Amino acid sequence: MTTAEQNTSDWSTAAPQAQFLALNDERLDRVYGSLTPRQRDFLDALPLMFHNNHPALPGFVSKDTPVGIARYTPSPAASKAARHISRKFEADRRMPARYAIQGLYMMGSPGTIAYSRRSDLDMWLMHDPELGAKDVEQLVSKSTLIEQYAAGLGLEVHFFVFDAERFRNGEDLSLSDESSGSSQHYLLLDEFYRSSLLIAGLPPLWWSVPA
Repeated sequence: MTTAEQNTSDWSTAAPQAQFLALNDERLDRVYGSLTPRQRDFLDALPLMFHNNHPALPGFVSKDTPVGIARYTPSPAASKAARHISRKFEADRRMPARYAIQGLYMMGSPGTIAYSRRSDLDMWLMHDPELGAKDVEQLVSKSTLIEQYAAGLGLEVHFFVFDAERFRNGEDLSLSDESSGSSQHYLLLDEFYRSSLLIAGLPPLWWSVPA
């Protein structure tokens, strides 16, 4: 059996979620391959910016900003990248009583063959539906500051901050200023289904559904 045949066989017998994770990693590798070292550090450290509320990292708003990404454990690469960004960074290993963020996803051209070095990076930040309005405002402010930091690295990054329940009910997303104007509900949802990449947190449910 050739390598290609072996890969096909492995793919057909793997669990659905494992298949999506393998494809997810391949697509992310393609994105990383187009980035500079500083841009790769940013993407590696991005989940940590929301998992830990550290003043040395981009996006710090206040000590009360909600933190924590469900099912996320910082990798050595993420911690190393955060220290490249700031030598003052030290991971807070205390677990929050409740995770503020359910998942961080990249969507749009990075998940398709249309991706190029000039493509922008659209991020969906899905937060706990129980968060209060002030907490959500802080997450939006944090996202805006991170967008500005990324711009200094030559990356165009936009965050969509929302909770899945409200979006499922047809409500608009909370968008950064740069992202406003592209909030057509079903078009966004269709784009997410087709192109989403998991950065950190809970995988989409349909990744676990058998074919």
